[in-house]
Amino acid sequence: MAHILFVDSNVPGIDAMRRALSAGHRVTLITSTDYRMYPDNAETAAVLAAVHRSRRIEMASDVAALTATVRAVLAEEPVDAVITQNEFCVEATALMARELGLPFTDTDAVVTARHKGRTRERLAAAGLASARYAVSSTVSEAVAAAEAIGLPVIVKPPSGADSILAFRADTPAEVADAARRVLDEVERLPRLMHDQFTRGVLVEQYLIGDLVSAELGAGNGRFYRFMLSGRPRAITNECVEMGAFMPADVTPATADRCFAYAEEVCRALGLDLGIFHIELMVTADGPVLVEANPRLMGGVMPSLYQHVTGVNIHDSLLRIHLGQPVEEPLPVATSCVTTRKLMPLRAGRLADEIPLEWLDQYDDRVIAFDPYRLTPGAQVAELEILARYQVRGADLAEASREADNLLGLFEKSVGVPLIR
Repeated sequence: MAHILFVDSNVPGIDAMRRALSAGHRVTLITSTDYRMYPDNAETAAVLAAVHRSRRIEMASDVAALTATVRAVLAEEPVDAVITQNEFCVEATALMARELGLPFTDTDAVVTARHKGRTRERLAAAGLASARYAVSSTVSEAVAAAEAIGLPVIVKPPSGADSILAFRADTPAEVADAARRVLDEVERLPRLMHDQFTRGVLVEQYLIGDLVSAELGAGNGRFYRFMLSGRPRAITNECVEMGAFMPADVTPATADRCFAYAEEVCRALGLDLGIFHIELMVTADGPVLVEANPRLMGGVMPSLYQHVTGVNIHDSLLRIHLGQPVEEPLPVATSCVTTRKLMPLRAGRLADEIPLEWLDQYDDRVIAFDPYRLTPGAQVAELEILARYQVRGADLAEASREADNLLGLFEKSVGVPLIR
């Protein structure tokens, strides 16, 4: 069996380690003491206790510290594959892997993909459809860029994630306010994220269409089209993704165009090993990239994939990183499931008691609920992800209607307004 190195984790990353251990692989895990993106519960603790080797450093996004730690691991045992599903560690992991000669996604591709401005430069050079954009370092530059691009625009960090500090701006004043927040509010974020949130301000064309994501594998010299997912957006802030649904509500022809475009994006960037989460806007003129994430889909999406296909996508992730063929034919969706996040509309304090007994009457429709940051009385930040849930329906309309109705019930229980 192989020795797999995991660099930090998130919620689905815990399941990836579980699957690796179940397959008989040896697992080494490097985690950050500064911040964690997975719940502290018995299920997680059981997986962490089962890994063969665990190392803790202050921040797994620190290239020097990560490289030194992995070098020490290599002195004890060779590493056959390297995996990270933590958005904020993927750059450091790629740089470490190149330095130590370990197999991982192409380093330049990862670094480029994690900077949306550089990504759009690469797309333009390849002649691929893209949005108009500019990267600014000051508020006044951002305002001038927005006026040149044409309002409305999207304003966000070039290397952000999870819709953090992402805004739609319809006027120069709104652009200035959004840019100021991107530049000034990084200090409220965990230190693990600071470097990647201090790369200026991205101002880009506001794209009109349906948001989808291509879950696309690359390895063994070919691509694997796992799933086209739909992405519901908040009514109050279109930059905020409320969750996902599988499969996307598009025609087979549109799905094929989206996958073909996503493959061209991966070729242009050089993304060559892994399963990638390529977000696209399906516009009237065809698919246009929103962002290329050089890691597996996050949150509850791997769980969502398993609910609609009956297959755990982490098994394919492990095989790709180990250079093994993926089992085919790839599964197809046999039902429709949608997810929602519970996110505060603004900073506040959760209720001292959070009654959730009412969920029992929905147990035939709510197929999963993860309250991993739903702590009674806790202070919460704007858009902090407190919990996620999944709803199955006969079709997308039914599942979405039920999921949206539940948001109102959750809001009454948690005691703070939730984004919708």
